[in-house]
Amino acid sequence: MLQVRRLTGEPGQRFNLSRQPMLKAMDVLRAGLKIAEKGKQTNILGLSFEHRNPGRGAEILNEIVRQYVRQNIERKAEEASQTLAFLQEQMPLQRAKLDAAENRLNQFRIRSGSVDLPQEAQLILKQSVDMEGQILQLKQKKDELLRTYKEGADVVATLNQQIAKLQKESGSINSKIKGLPKTQQEIVSLSRDVQVNTELYTAMLNNSQQLQVARAGEIGNARIMDHAMPSLGPIKPQKSTVMGLAVLLGIFAGIGLTLLRRALHQAVEDPRLIESRLGLPVVVTIPHSDLQVEEFRRMKIHGSGAHILARDHPEDLAVESLRSLRTSLSFTMSDARNRVVMISGPSPGIGKSFVSSNFSALLAQTGAASRVLLVDGDMRRGNLHQYFGLTHRSGGLSEILSGQKPWLQAVRATEVPGLEIITSGTLPPNPSELLMSSRFSDFILEVSQAYDIVIIDAPPVLAVTDAVIIGRQAGTTLLIVKAKAHTLDEIHAAIKRFETAGIKPKGCIFNDVMLMNVGYRYYRYAYHYGYKK
Repeated sequence: MLQVRRLTGEPGQRFNLSRQPMLKAMDVLRAGLKIAEKGKQTNILGLSFEHRNPGRGAEILNEIVRQYVRQNIERKAEEASQTLAFLQEQMPLQRAKLDAAENRLNQFRIRSGSVDLPQEAQLILKQSVDMEGQILQLKQKKDELLRTYKEGADVVATLNQQIAKLQKESGSINSKIKGLPKTQQEIVSLSRDVQVNTELYTAMLNNSQQLQVARAGEIGNARIMDHAMPSLGPIKPQKSTVMGLAVLLGIFAGIGLTLLRRALHQAVEDPRLIESRLGLPVVVTIPHSDLQVEEFRRMKIHGSGAHILARDHPEDLAVESLRSLRTSLSFTMSDARNRVVMISGPSPGIGKSFVSSNFSALLAQTGAASRVLLVDGDMRRGNLHQYFGLTHRSGGLSEILSGQKPWLQAVRATEVPGLEIITSGTLPPNPSELLMSSRFSDFILEVSQAYDIVIIDAPPVLAVTDAVIIGRQAGTTLLIVKAKAHTLDEIHAAIKRFETAGIKPKGCIFNDVMLMNVGYRYYRYAYHYGYKK
C-alpha cells in the first residue's frame, strides 16, 4: 500500500510511480552516500549524498543521520529495557514469596504469642538476612546473564563461585541458629524469610523505577553537529575538469596513435635513409604542390587542354626541383649507352606520370634538348595522354609493337614546343610479350637516334615485369619514391628487382615532400600526396 501525503504539479500533469526491490534501493543509496572522518581520531564524521535533486538529496541525508542517532539511543537503552523486562517478570513472583513468608510468621505468632529474642539471636538473624539477601541477588544476576550467555561462560562461572562461597558461610550461620531454643529457631527462620523477601522486593521495585527513568531519559553518544543543506550549484559534471582531461586525453591519444602508426608502418620519411641504408643517391627532392592538386582536379573534371604545371606555373617549388633534376640528369647520363631515360617506382600512385610529363616539358622549354619524346610505357593502365589534353590513348605504343602502325605515325604533338608524345595505345592483353619482341628494341634504337632525349614512363617494378624489360633497353633508369608511402624493405626489393636483371638505377626521385623546419641545419619531413589516380 502506497500513501501519498502531498502531490505538487501542474493541472493535467502525469506522474509515473515505480517500485524498486529493497536491495536495489539500498544499492542506489550506497552509491550516492560518502562517509569520511574529519581529521584523524576526531570522532567526527562528515557525510555527503549525491542526488540529481539537491533538496531531495538533503532530505534523504538528514533522514539517514536521524535514523543513525535514533538507533544509537535505542542500542544504549536496550540493556536497560532487557533488565527492566526481567524485573517486571520476577517482581510478581517475589511479591508472592513475601506474602507467603509474612503469613507464616503471623500464624506462628498467633499460635505462640509474643516471643522476645535475645540480643544474640537478633545478631544471628541480621547476619542470616544479609547473607541470604546477597545469595538471592547473585542468583537474580545469574538468571539475567543466562539470557545472553551460556551456563559454561566465564562470567556465569564466576557468579557460581561467589554463590557457592556465600552458601558455605550461610551454612555456618544456620548451624548457630540450630543452637537456639526451638521457639527462637522458628521465629528467627520465619523473620529471616520475611526480611530477605522484603529487601529483595524493595530492591526490585527501586531498580524498576530507576530503569524506567533511565530509559525515558537515555541519550546516545552520537549527536548532529550540522544538518545537511543542498548545494548551491551542481557538483557533477565538473565541466572545467572534464574539458581539461578531455584535451589532455586527446593530446595523448593523438601522440599514441601517431607512434602506433609509425611502429606499424615504418615508411621512409627522410630521403637520407635511402642513401645511407640502400646506397642509392637521391638526385632530387620534389615538394608537395597545391597547384598540381588543382591541375589534377581540373584534368579529371574537364579533360580538355594540357595540364602541365611546368608550363602553367613555372615558378612553383615543385617545378624548381625538377629543374635541378635536369641538371643532375646531365651528369647521370654522361656514360649512358643511349639517350633513353626510364622512370619507374615500386608501386602505383606515386606520381610517375606527374614527374615524367613535367620533366619532359622542362627539358623541351629550356632548350636543354631541341627535341624531346615522352613515351607512355604503361600498357596496362597508362593515363599520360590526359596530362596533354588528348581524348584517347589509342594509336600508341601497343599498336607500334604489334605492327599495326609505324612509330612515326604514332607520334603526337603537344602544346609544349619541342615536346612530342607517344601514348600507351589500346591496352593489350599481353603487354609483357609485346615488350619482349624485337620490335621494341628496334623502336628504342630508332627513337634514340631521332630525338635528343627520350623519357619513358614505365609501370611499377614490383607489380609487373614490364619495367624490367623496358629498363634493359634504356640507358638510364631513375626510381621514383613517394614520401611516406614505402618502407625501406619495399624500396630495397624494387632495387633488387632491377639489379637481378642487370639494371643499375642511377638515382632516386623523392616525390611529394612537405618540408617543416624543426631544427638547426636539418629538416624533418611530413608527407602528403595530394592527388589520386
